[in-house]
Amino acid sequence: MLYFQDLLVGSGVRVEGFMGSYNPPGGFRAVHVAICTIEKANSLINRLLEENNFDNIGCVVVDELHLLGDPHRGYLLELLLTKLKYISKKGLCPPIQIVGMSATLPNLDVLAKWLDATLYKTDFRPIPLIEFIKVNRSIYKATDLTSSESFEPEFAIDNDPGDAIYLCIDTILKGYSVLVFCPTKNWCETLALQIAGEVKRLGCSNTELAVKIRKQLNSEAISDTLQQLKNSPVGLESVLGKCVSFGVAYHHAGLTLDERDIVEGGFRKSVLRVLVATSTLSSGVNLPARRVIIRSPLFNGRMMDILSYKQMVGRAGRMGKDTAGESYLLCTEEQKSQGQKLVTSELPSVESCLGHSDLSNSLKRAVLEVVASGLISSYEEVQCYTNCTLLAVYEDSEKISQAVQKCVKYLTTKGFIELKNETEISVSSLAEACLSASMTPDQGLALLAELDKARKCFVLDSDLHAVYQVTPFSVSNQWSLDWMKAFSMWEALPKNVQKIGQLVGVDERFLIKAMRGTMNFQADNQVQNIAVHKRFFTALALQDLINEIPLNKVAGKYGGN
Repeated sequence: MLYFQDLLVGSGVRVEGFMGSYNPPGGFRAVHVAICTIEKANSLINRLLEENNFDNIGCVVVDELHLLGDPHRGYLLELLLTKLKYISKKGLCPPIQIVGMSATLPNLDVLAKWLDATLYKTDFRPIPLIEFIKVNRSIYKATDLTSSESFEPEFAIDNDPGDAIYLCIDTILKGYSVLVFCPTKNWCETLALQIAGEVKRLGCSNTELAVKIRKQLNSEAISDTLQQLKNSPVGLESVLGKCVSFGVAYHHAGLTLDERDIVEGGFRKSVLRVLVATSTLSSGVNLPARRVIIRSPLFNGRMMDILSYKQMVGRAGRMGKDTAGESYLLCTEEQKSQGQKLVTSELPSVESCLGHSDLSNSLKRAVLEVVASGLISSYEEVQCYTNCTLLAVYEDSEKISQAVQKCVKYLTTKGFIELKNETEISVSSLAEACLSASMTPDQGLALLAELDKARKCFVLDSDLHAVYQVTPFSVSNQWSLDWMKAFSMWEALPKNVQKIGQLVGVDERFLIKAMRGTMNFQADNQVQNIAVHKRFFTALALQDLINEIPLNKVAGKYGGN
């Protein structure tokens, strides 16, 4: 967004971002170029469907098209593109051009056929990329895993497994920037602190090495970056401040949008020379560096997938600044064979995420959105719409037809739609509410049950019950609860607050089982219980913020960032 705003400044073209809960003044109608997350883009398309107002959309550009195969967000992107494809096919709007881009799509021909698109493909990379695997003190080229070179650091650094810190400082000394990918937020912050500590130790001595390090860091520009962070709404976080002071920063979902913008800007301008990040930075954020280091091939307790790896190493090499890019995958001796397999693997074909698990379950939202928006009003049109999905390219038409029947039956039974004359479809207020709120049918039913419960008994002696009712599922579902901490907090709550928790479904026995790890969190009968408890503790955190408790204290109290 910032790039396009700078590019088009003074042209009269207004560029704005739509992300999270943020909508720019004037909304979608007031902008010429809208930069959106997948979720926001789908919500905007739904709104335009309701208003039957596609006249002003000329082009939809989808960057990172391979996210169609993402198990968490891929189905939303597929629904968005399917809706555009369907309305174009039916002639319900002027032609809308769809441009899809990706550097990691193996089955391009299938996707081009699905979108009825012209295919452009190139293997050209303006900056050559050299991939390495580093196993202890041996370095292998990804193109030749049979031979290795010995790695000997030119200066010693204590407590530096994999030589990650040395590789970062070596990059600084050569006048370049480096991206380091770590599996978790805590790992990012810890490693960033260690790198900053070594830069301080080495740079504060009276050696020739210290002079070289100090020469590479722009103290005045670093001071400006620190001041920007101090002036941000949440102020300067202490750990981030210690890192930035020495040209190092971290980047993960725990940072606010303002902090991310400042950190990203500092890295682009080479004020910050080392950026330690989680894997989310590898997709969608344009922050290339001369060197990319992947701290471990294990992410979330298992070997990372080839798509994530390609996205990460693809950040190596900056156009116009570097003549080459290089990546290092750091492995232990035990991880060597897995690492070698990773760098030589082929990208898997991107397939429809609507086909995961039970087809009728995954199609619920797909059908609900187009019916509630008025785009479709008959059973035959539902069949036609589902034939426009990427799923229809892969699955047997009979199987899809059976799944649609199950899906329509479910939506009818739950009161979302009504079938007239066995073919004509009318929608209920519940369906329209789900569409407006960008909710799945299951979430809509859960929220309706919560509201029905609240109508019978609503607690007014504090804001908590009201805050709970308006806490979005999209926020609480992202919350990773520490069940031990949650139980301790629950015990310390006043009786009147515990009463609100019990009213919404918080169960002390559930908390005890979750704390002891004696529960199957994946079981269907526990999913709703987990959602209620997450939502309650999210509401507690939001109430603290409403009561003007500083953000850093709330983050520390609830184990957030």
